[in-house]
Amino acid sequence: MGRRYHGRCRERDGTIAIGSFQRPDRAYNRGVRVPPLKITCDCGEVGSLRYGESWTCEGCGRTWNTEKIPAEEYRSLMRDLRRYRLAAAAVAVVIAGTLIPLALLVNPGLVFVVPILLGAIAIFAGPFWKRKIRERVASRPRWELDPE
Repeated sequence: MGRRYHGRCRERDGTIAIGSFQRPDRAYNRGVRVPPLKITCDCGEVGSLRYGESWTCEGCGRTWNTEKIPAEEYRSLMRDLRRYRLAAAAVAVVIAGTLIPLALLVNPGLVFVVPILLGAIAIFAGPFWKRKIRERVASRPRWELDPE
């Protein structure tokens, strides 16, 4: 590993790379949390695993591979769930980003309004948001996998 110079990294071959995106030898491959898939074997055994993994049933020895699930359908589901999560975070950031400068410039008492307002939005808009997520998950395609 090279030394760090003000956000730049000097590699062993003498080149300077800014950030991890300009290093061809180090791919940006951070693990992203995805919900586990539930697989029910024909014998009744249930397994929970991530997309792309294989599972061998302990009851009958069959092997199930989640790579047989169409990648585009799975990515579409994950993209929609991520969009709902980001929308909720964006609302909180916009509210906090609006009220905190107001509190600093106009009235410091508005600092206490930010958590109260965010809490009220979570209480009143939370069930609507959760219902939308549940509807999207319920409308997802069901995949019928064949054992290997």
